[in-house]
Amino acid sequence: MSESEKKNRKRTLCFRIEVSGTEEKKDEIFGKFASIRQELTKKNNKPMGNLQVIEALLQKWNEENDTSNTQSKEFQEEPCPSTYIRSKKVDTNQHIFLTAEDSFKSGILPAVYKRFAQGSGIVVISDENRTSFFNVHSQHIQEEYKYSTGIALLQEIASYEELDSRIDIMSDARHGWRKNAKDTSVVCIGEKTHKVISCEHVTKTMDPVSQRHERLGTEKIFNYLHENDVTVNVHCHDRNLSINKYVRENTEAINQNDVWHCVKSVKSALKKVSTGSKSSEGKTWSFQLSDKVEPVATHMHWAIQNCNQDEKETAEEFIKYP
Repeated sequence: MSESEKKNRKRTLCFRIEVSGTEEKKDEIFGKFASIRQELTKKNNKPMGNLQVIEALLQKWNEENDTSNTQSKEFQEEPCPSTYIRSKKVDTNQHIFLTAEDSFKSGILPAVYKRFAQGSGIVVISDENRTSFFNVHSQHIQEEYKYSTGIALLQEIASYEELDSRIDIMSDARHGWRKNAKDTSVVCIGEKTHKVISCEHVTKTMDPVSQRHERLGTEKIFNYLHENDVTVNVHCHDRNLSINKYVRENTEAINQNDVWHCVKSVKSALKKVSTGSKSSEGKTWSFQLSDKVEPVATHMHWAIQNCNQDEKETAEEFIKYP
């Protein structure tokens, strides 16, 4: 074919397939081709010919009769259910098996949830639906929180012989991050029952300085107890200097640091004189004290727990250590 003929040729290249059959069979097959071609045209939003029809039919046949990928076929035919029930791994044949413990843990962050859902190919709950769910469930959770903390406060008050609504409490803070915390939860429990009587959530909208979050949460706890006509007798917490100052200057409670942090400080000081390099042995540390750190800590725990809150008796018990 010359160059001029190639330029004048407007018809696309084609090939023919000849099969044996009657005219009736031919009309029947071409009728099916036409219906499939219409569906492919609608699906792909562009014109489709008989070649695309044959390719689609052959691809469909290969997928349905491919025995090497039976697992993906079964997964497509039996998708994961949208409801979840208590079950064991041996009782299911699902290829994706989600397990959960008996109690709920901290919720996943929305950004992490989206990445997980999109990466695994499961349905993602929209922001509108998630906000709606949150607004509905948060009301019930807040009601349960108020009921639970109210009962815990009454049980703590009833645990004391003196019925003057004076209780001993312990508090600690959980920071969202180790440094520059985005939020802080300050939890207060009763000394007798060890049940949560208050949990204050402090965010950077309340105070942009994360180092002041624990003090602000402690102040809110004391205000909550004051509103319920409850007086704090002893407040025990870790060695936070700002909390020490607030309790000492703004409340009538006795400020105490918990036993664990007290013993931890003693252990840290004792380790400095019980371990070290070989060259400094006998100068800054002694080998005779190398095995005394944990026994001293155990003795201090026992002495504090059995001193009947008497300072002199506590000091005497410390001296009695063999």
